[in-house]
Amino acid sequence: MEMQPEIARLERTDGVAPVDRIEMNRSDIIAFIALLLAATAVAGVFLALTVEQSEVRLGEQPLIAAHLARGHGFASPVDASADAQPTNWAPPLYPYLMASVYHVVGIASPTSLCVMLLVNVLAYGLVVSGAWVIGRLLAGPLVAWLAAVSLLAHPLFLMRTSCLWDTYVALALFVWLLVQALALRGRPGWAGVARLGAGLALLVLTNVSYALTAPPIVLLATSGDAWRRRASKVLLSALVFGAVLLPWTLRNHAVFGEWMAVRGGPYLEMWLGNQPGSDGWMDLRRHPSVDPQERALFVEIGEQAYWALCRERFWKDYAADPEAFWWRSARRLRYGLVGPYEAFGLGLLGQPGVVSAARVASDAVLALLALTGMGLRLRQHRIVGWLAAAGLAGALPFVVTHISYRYLLPLKFVEVELAAIAVTAGTTALMQRMRMVASSAPSCV
Repeated sequence: MEMQPEIARLERTDGVAPVDRIEMNRSDIIAFIALLLAATAVAGVFLALTVEQSEVRLGEQPLIAAHLARGHGFASPVDASADAQPTNWAPPLYPYLMASVYHVVGIASPTSLCVMLLVNVLAYGLVVSGAWVIGRLLAGPLVAWLAAVSLLAHPLFLMRTSCLWDTYVALALFVWLLVQALALRGRPGWAGVARLGAGLALLVLTNVSYALTAPPIVLLATSGDAWRRRASKVLLSALVFGAVLLPWTLRNHAVFGEWMAVRGGPYLEMWLGNQPGSDGWMDLRRHPSVDPQERALFVEIGEQAYWALCRERFWKDYAADPEAFWWRSARRLRYGLVGPYEAFGLGLLGQPGVVSAARVASDAVLALLALTGMGLRLRQHRIVGWLAAAGLAGALPFVVTHISYRYLLPLKFVEVELAAIAVTAGTTALMQRMRMVASSAPSCV
C-alpha cells in the first residue's frame, strides 16, 4: 500500500542529505514572515489590552540594569544606593541589554519599559516562527503549521510576555539554536559547529538554567558524522563555549575570589524550594526581594556570606528529612509533565479547582501526545530523541530547587513540536482509513 503524503514526507525529510543552511522556497519565506508578523501582533495586542505599566512584573535583573545605567557597575539588586556591592546574582546579558535601553530612553521610564516589552513581543514572534521552521525541518508543512498555531493558542507562552526578565530572550535563543542544530545535522561544517558553541554560551550568559541543553543540541547538530569526526566537532564546540564564558568567569573570580562561570546563589533556590512543608512549587515568601527580614540580612552580611548561609540552611533541612527532599523532587518531575494542582488551591469539596483541573488535564494531554509523537518519529530517526532531551534538560535544574511554569517553557515548547507530529500522523492515518472504507463500500447503483 502506498504511503499517504504526510507520512511519506516524514520519512523523506530524514533521508535527504544534511545541509549547512536552511533551504526554503519563496512560499516558505512568505509563510515565515507572515507568521512572525502575526505572532508579534498577537503579543502586542495582548499586552496593550491586558497590561498596565504598574502591573509590569519587574525582577532583580531590571534593578541591576538600573545600577549599570547609573554607572554603579554590575551591583546588587537588593541595594539601590550608589555604594551597592558587586553582584553575581544574575547572568549578565539581559541586564546589560536593559541598561543600554535605560541609557537611551531613561531608567525605568514608561518608554524604556515599553521598549523592553517590545523586545519580549519580538522574542515571542521568533519563538512561534521558530516552531514553524523546526516543524518544517522535522516533518513538513502540516506539522510546522500545527506547531506554530498551537503555540499561538497556548496561554502559557503568551502570558509570560509581560515579565521583564530574561525569560523570552533566552527562550528565543534556545529555539533558534535548535533550528541551527537541525540545519547543521549530519555533516556540519567546522564554522557552523563553532558558531553553535558560541550561541550556546550566549544562551547560558542570558539564562544559566539552559546550560544542560548544550550537550543534546550539539549532539543533534553533529548526528550522522563518524564518531571520530563527531568527537572532534563536539570538542571544538565545547572549546568555543568555554572561551565565550571565560571573560565573565574571570570577572567573577577577580571580584569574588571564586571560580563561577556565570552566577552564584544556586543554594538560595534550593533552600527556598525545599523548606519543611513545601510542595516543591515556587514559594518566594522568604526570598530577599519579598521578605524584609531576609533582605536586611542579605545587606548586612553581604552576598557571598548570604549564599553560604543558604547552603547551610539547605543541608540542615536536608539532614533533618532527606526523604522529603526526594519526594519533592519526584513531585517536581510530575509537575513538569502534568502540572501542579496543589499550587493553585482546592475547591470546596477538596477537589482541584476548575482552572487547576483544566491546567492539569491540558498538560497531561500535551505530554501524552508528545510522547506519542516522539515514539512515532524515533522509529525513523533518533534526532527527535535529542530534541526531546534538549527540552527536558531545560527544565531539569529545577527538579531539585523549585519550579514554576516560567521554568517549563523550553520543555513545553518541545512538547508542542512533538505533539504536532502525533496529531498530524494520527489525523492523516484516520483520513486514509476513512477513504479506504468509503472506497470499499458497496455501490447503491
